[in-house]
Amino acid sequence: MKLYIVFKSIMDKILSLILLIVLSPIMIIAALAIKLDSRGPILFKQNRPGKRGKIFTIYKFRTMRLETELKGKPLSDIERMTRVGSLLRKTSIDELPQLFNILRGEVSFIGPRPLLVQYLDYYTPEQMRRHEVTPGISGWAQVNGRNAITWEEKFNLDVWYVDNISFLLDLKIWIMTIKNVLFQKNINNSDESTMPLFSEFAEKQIYKDSMKEVAMVNLLFTSAGRRVELVQQFIKAKRNKGIEGKIICTDMGPLAPALYFSDKSYIVPPVTDETYISSLLTICQKEQIRLIIPTIDTELNVLSSKAELFRNIGSEVLISSMRVIDITRNKSNTIDFFKQYGVKSPKSYGVGEDDVVEFPCFIKPVSGSSSVNAFKVDNQVELDFFKYYIGDYMIQEFIDGEEYTIDVFCDFSGRLIYATPRIRIATRTGEVVKTQIVTDDYLINRICNIVNVLKPIGPITIQAIRSKRDNEYYFTEINARFGGGCPLSMMAGADSASAVYDLLMGEELATKLNAAQEDSVYLRFDQSIALEQKCDGTYEQV
Repeated sequence: MKLYIVFKSIMDKILSLILLIVLSPIMIIAALAIKLDSRGPILFKQNRPGKRGKIFTIYKFRTMRLETELKGKPLSDIERMTRVGSLLRKTSIDELPQLFNILRGEVSFIGPRPLLVQYLDYYTPEQMRRHEVTPGISGWAQVNGRNAITWEEKFNLDVWYVDNISFLLDLKIWIMTIKNVLFQKNINNSDESTMPLFSEFAEKQIYKDSMKEVAMVNLLFTSAGRRVELVQQFIKAKRNKGIEGKIICTDMGPLAPALYFSDKSYIVPPVTDETYISSLLTICQKEQIRLIIPTIDTELNVLSSKAELFRNIGSEVLISSMRVIDITRNKSNTIDFFKQYGVKSPKSYGVGEDDVVEFPCFIKPVSGSSSVNAFKVDNQVELDFFKYYIGDYMIQEFIDGEEYTIDVFCDFSGRLIYATPRIRIATRTGEVVKTQIVTDDYLINRICNIVNVLKPIGPITIQAIRSKRDNEYYFTEINARFGGGCPLSMMAGADSASAVYDLLMGEELATKLNAAQEDSVYLRFDQSIALEQKCDGTYEQV
C-alpha cells in the first residue's frame, strides 16, 4: 500500500498540471463570469485539515454572495447562491481551483473530503483515522451518497477507504465520480439539502445517549377528527420500535372517531376560543407530552405563534415557522412564492383582477382548506355567483391533467428526509380515496428546490398537476401538516411516523427520496365503530 500511495502522489501532480493547462480556458471563463455576476473575490479560500491534521488553505471558485442577511433577515445558502455559482456547482467546475492544491501535494484527486478545522475537536479516535491519508476532491463517501447519508455513515465510509486504499478502488471512485457529474447525481448543488454541521451532530449524540434513558414518549394529536389512519401509523411505529409512551388525541367534540383509537383523549374548546392554548398547555403538563402534532390548517397559525409557550414546559410542536405558515396558509402568498423561485404554477388572479379570466377556470378561498368552497367555473354567470359566495377568493386558470400529491417530511432543522409523489386517481371532498405511488426524478428535483428554500419542519404536502397540454408540472398548493393521504406513503415505506420517534430519540436521519414502494396502489374506504352513551353524557366504544 505504501508503494501505491507514493505512485498515487506522483500521478496526482502530473495529472493536475496537465488538467490546469487543458482546462485553463474554462477556468478563465468561470472567473470572468463570477466577477460579472456578483461583487466579491473570484476564489473562495478556507483553512482545512489535511493528512495527519496539517492545516492548509483550500481553493474553490466562489459560488455565493458575500451578504449573509437582507434587511436584518438571515439568508439561507440557497438564497445566497448566485446564478453562476449554481451552474458551477452543478457541473463541479467550482472544484477546479483545487488542482493547485493537488499540485502542491495538499490534496489528492481521490480521498476523504477535507472538512472544517473546528470538526477536529469532535472526532472520535476512529473518525480521526480519515486523516491518515491525503484528502481528496472526491471520495468513497461522496460517490455513495454525499449529503444524503448521515455523518456517521460518511465517516464509516472514509475509514473503510483508508483501510482498503488501492489502485482498483481509486479507479472505481474515478468512474463513479465522472458518472455522477454527467448524470447530476450526488452533486452538491443548489438543488440539494446541505449537511448540518458535524459539531451540531456531535452535540446531538450527547442528547441522543441521554434520551435512551427516558422511558416515556407521549404524543398529542390535536383536532384529531377522522385521522384514524394517521394515529394507527404512529401506534404501529411506537410498537415496532419498542418505545414506551401514549398516543393522546384531542377534539372539540366526543364523536371524533380518532379519539377512540388513542390511548387517552380530551375534549377541548374550538381553535378559535381564547382558552384553546391554555387547555392544551394543561394537557401537556399533565400528560408530560413530548411532541404536539397538529392535523388541521386552521390551528397552524395559533400553534406556530405560541410554540415557545409549549417549549417552556418541555413540549415541542411539530410545526413550521410563522414564515412558512404565512406562505402556505394564504394561497396568494403560495403562488407568489412559486413565482419568486421559478416554480411553475397556474395563472392566478385576486379580487378585482379577474377581468381577463378565461373559462373554464378555478376559484377557491385565499385561506381555504381541504378543497372546501373550491369550484371549477365554466362561465361568467357561475363566476359572479361564486365570487359573491366565497368572498375573499382567488381565481386560477384551469389546468386539465393528472393530479399529484407529494408527501414531504423534514427533520426538526428543515432537512429533507422523505419526498413521496402520489397520483390522485380519485378523490372525495378533497381527500384522496385511490392513489398510486410513483417515482419521477424531475418532480422530486423540483420538490428538493422548494424544500431547500422553504425550510419546513416536519410534514408538508405539495399539490401539482401534470398538464395534458404541455406535459409540464404546475404547482398549486402547499399545506404545512400531515395530509389526509400521508398514511399511505408511510405504509409504502416512507415511514415518517417512525422518523418522528427517531428524531425525538436524537437520531440523525439520512435523506431517502425513493423510500416508498413504486407503483403500489392504495384504496381507502370507510369503517365504523359503535359507541354507547353513558349516564354522564360521555361515550365509550362497545
